[in-house]
Amino acid sequence: MAAPFYRLMSRCNRLSRRTFSLALLHSRSRRWQRVALGLGATLAAVPISQSQSSSTSLAHEDLIKRAASLVTDGANTFLSQTTLALIDALTEYTKAVHTLTSLQQQYTGLVGHISEKEEDAIWQVIIEARVKSNMYREKYLSFESKWMTAIKVSEMAAEAAYQADGPDPGGRDQATSPESGG
Repeated sequence: MAAPFYRLMSRCNRLSRRTFSLALLHSRSRRWQRVALGLGATLAAVPISQSQSSSTSLAHEDLIKRAASLVTDGANTFLSQTTLALIDALTEYTKAVHTLTSLQQQYTGLVGHISEKEEDAIWQVIIEARVKSNMYREKYLSFESKWMTAIKVSEMAAEAAYQADGPDPGGRDQATSPESGG
C-alpha cells in the first residue's frame, strides 16, 4: 500500500528535478521557471488512485476488527483466569472458615473438662486457624478486585468489538438507537 505512493513520489521528484533543470536552462524567462516548479508541485500532490484508497480503508477496517478480536480474546482469557483464581481462593477461604468454626465448637464442648495446658494448646491451634483464615480472606478479596477489573475490561472489549464491526462509522446501530424510535 505504501510502495505505490513512494514510487509515485520518486517519479514526481525525478520529473520535478528534470523540469527544474530545464527551467534553469531557460532562465531568461522567469515565467517558465514558475510553470516548471508549479508542475512538479502539482504532480507531487496528486492522490493515489481511488481504488487503492478504498482498499487501504478496507485494510484499516480489517486491522481494526482483528485488533478488537485480539483484545476480546485477551480480555476473556483475563476474565477466565481471574475467575478460576477467585473460585480457588474462595474454596480455600471457605475451608479455613469451616476449620476455624469446627475448632471453636470442639473447644466449647471441652471447656471445663481439660487442663489449662491443653486449653492453651487448643487456643494456639485456634489462633493459627484464624491467621490462616484471614490470609485466605485477603487473598480472596485481592482476586475479587482483579475479577471485577476483568469484568470491566471484558465489557469494554466487547464494546470495542461491537464498534469495530458496527454498520456505520460511529459504530452505533441506527435501527436500535433511541433517536430512530426502534
